[in-house]
Amino acid sequence: MFAKLQNWFIKKSRNHLQRIRFSFDGHTITADGPLAHRTSVRIEDIREIGVETSDGGPFVEDVFWLINRDTDALRIPQESPVFKTLMDAFSSFDGFDWQPFTEAMSCTDRRYFLCWRRLNELA
Repeated sequence: MFAKLQNWFIKKSRNHLQRIRFSFDGHTITADGPLAHRTSVRIEDIREIGVETSDGGPFVEDVFWLINRDTDALRIPQESPVFKTLMDAFSSFDGFDWQPFTEAMSCTDRRYFLCWRRLNELA
C-alpha cells in the first residue's frame, strides 16, 4: 500500500519526467535522465561525501547522498538502486565516518551531514 501511494505521488509531481537515473560501474558515478544534463564523477575525483536530509518524508524522497557539495554536485536519493552500492563502495574510503550517516537516517529536518572529505581539501 505504501509503495503504491509513493508511486502515485511521484507520478503526480510536476517534475516526474525529469527523474534522474544513476549508475555506478565501480569507477564512475553517472547521473542521466530525459531532461537532465549527463553528469559523471570518477571515484578518484570525489572531494566530499555527505548525506542531505529534507523534511519531506515519508511520501517523497528525503535522504540523499550528496557528492562534491558544490557546482558539480551529485544528489542521489535513497530510493535509487545505486544508493546501497555506493554505501558499500564508500566503506572503503579511508576515514569515512559512519556516525553522521547514522544520525542522518533518523533526521526529519533539512540538514547536511559530512561523512568524508579528501584530506587535501580545505574545510
